[in-house]
Amino acid sequence: MKYVILITFLCFLAQANKPNIIAKSASLSTTPTVAKIDVEKLLLELKKHYSLLKSTQFNFEQSYKTPFLPTLETSKGVVFYKDQKILWRYDEPKNRQKAFYINGSKLIYHMISDKIAYTNDCFEQDALSLSISFLWGKGDLKNSFVIQASTDTSNNKDLRWLLLTPKDKNLNVESILLGILAKEARVVESIVIDKAKGRNHFKFTNFVVNPSTLKDDLFIFKPLKDTKVQTMPGVVCTKKIPPKTNNAVKK
Repeated sequence: MKYVILITFLCFLAQANKPNIIAKSASLSTTPTVAKIDVEKLLLELKKHYSLLKSTQFNFEQSYKTPFLPTLETSKGVVFYKDQKILWRYDEPKNRQKAFYINGSKLIYHMISDKIAYTNDCFEQDALSLSISFLWGKGDLKNSFVIQASTDTSNNKDLRWLLLTPKDKNLNVESILLGILAKEARVVESIVIDKAKGRNHFKFTNFVVNPSTLKDDLFIFKPLKDTKVQTMPGVVCTKKIPPKTNNAVKK
């Protein structure tokens, strides 16, 4: 289940690429044809499969299509995960390279090509963090999403599709589709429809589970001298203040 949440999170965060059939994407998010899938059983299989996941790396291809422009943006990169640490790195196109570093409650968004990095030191209180709560051993997909079976969007008979609709209506996400390779209980595709009907499509390949080569140093952000580091705009860290107690002794 950890991998599922990881994918969902980056779909919220990345907003940079998706396939170009807008009419189809709208129908996916509104009136999907229900497939014959035991949703509860599939969720349990996912949880069982990923409960053993301590670390992983995989490649991704991402495509983004907005209904307002005819162009299709595409990108490629690699993702590394270990314990509570994530590095999601965009390597192509070369002129738009970027990377997301996550370590517990800390998030760094490094726009490599622009030589600027944004930091968020209270990521756990951010709405986006709900999508990777399982990485922290917290949360439940069913608490954050309405989950139901959906149609096969890829004509791949080996995939089973789940439609996730956020319960939080303030999120800029209308729906998320997860394409799950049934025989391995592994997510290999993810499609996010935002409220503007933009379509963000990820395909994941070349999985390496629990690799011994992932060193902690890989997840440490090391800015170059000409990189400007600043706090992410709009982020306000707050701490929960315990309720006041009246310790006065009544006379």
